[in-house]
Amino acid sequence: MIYIVMLLISVLFAELYSRRKNEKYKYLYMLLSTLPFFLVSALRYDVGTDYFYRYVPDFQAFIAGKEVLNLEIGFRLLYWLLSFITKDYAIVFVATSFLIIFPIFYTIFKYSKRPSISILLFFLSSYFFVSLNMVRQFVAIAILFSTVHFLLEKKYKPWLFFVLLATCIHKSSLIFLLPFFLRKKMYLSPAVITVLGVILILFANPLHEVINFLLSFTPFSHYANTVFSKMDLQITPLIVNLCVYVFLYYFYKASDKKKKQQENNDIFFINMQGFAVLCYFLSGTISIFSRVSYFFSIFSILSIANFAYKKFDKKTKILLIILCVIMAGALTKTHLIANSDEVFPYKAIWQRTSERT
Repeated sequence: MIYIVMLLISVLFAELYSRRKNEKYKYLYMLLSTLPFFLVSALRYDVGTDYFYRYVPDFQAFIAGKEVLNLEIGFRLLYWLLSFITKDYAIVFVATSFLIIFPIFYTIFKYSKRPSISILLFFLSSYFFVSLNMVRQFVAIAILFSTVHFLLEKKYKPWLFFVLLATCIHKSSLIFLLPFFLRKKMYLSPAVITVLGVILILFANPLHEVINFLLSFTPFSHYANTVFSKMDLQITPLIVNLCVYVFLYYFYKASDKKKKQQENNDIFFINMQGFAVLCYFLSGTISIFSRVSYFFSIFSILSIANFAYKKFDKKTKILLIILCVIMAGALTKTHLIANSDEVFPYKAIWQRTSERT
């Protein structure tokens, strides 16, 4: 219930933001729209699989001066800074929630043509729930999401700086060098997606062996021959991301392309979504690719709203509603029923009565 209340309050203030002209009130509504997501995330207790599995013991070990394995330098620095504030592990979730929610919401309000829709998509696409578990990766994703405009504006030095900064938080962020090549040409057209998807499904077994072997020679070798390298084609998110891709491509082809820069940006976002789809096909060979997909699919919360508002007529509204229903169904299946990421039931930090060991 708290998640629904959070969403309703946030969307309400986002709508007020869109309807107000006074800049002072707009900033206030933006803040009031952001706070529900931030507070629910920051004040959680034992919500997310890795809450006690990874982040609490890591912080406690760091405080005790013990070696914390497989932790990037950026997160070590964050732990070091937080240790000066308090030794209570709750501070980790307050800080990381701030680093995730505020950059994402700021970017939504700055670049989405309808922030309320983008916030709804952030919720329905499960990104918020995933962020409650995959904390380090979503801190990195928030950095990349909020600074990709540097790439689109051809300001390559600051963009590269933020890619490297994100890599210091989660080394998988290096994959985000790829978008540099996805800006101008439609590399991932429906035909290409179809052909590559069929190949990845038909040759999943030999590809599994090859990729698993190559993985052992990379900085991600600790994933090789583990549960993260199993073959696990995730049908539900694959279908959702395919639907998003079709939605974007349809509105791209139907739009009146007058400005070259705008057209290039549209191509970029379609390519990003196309690569997210390919990542889910690749999860059928190595399951860790399903996590890589978030670096690319997160941009759909902007692109869906912006593509729809190119011509927001009755037909567009119906298609957008259908897409949201599909997402809601997938979210129900993956998180409400299967409790993926273990985000249910929600508990607040003041509900802790004893420390877990």
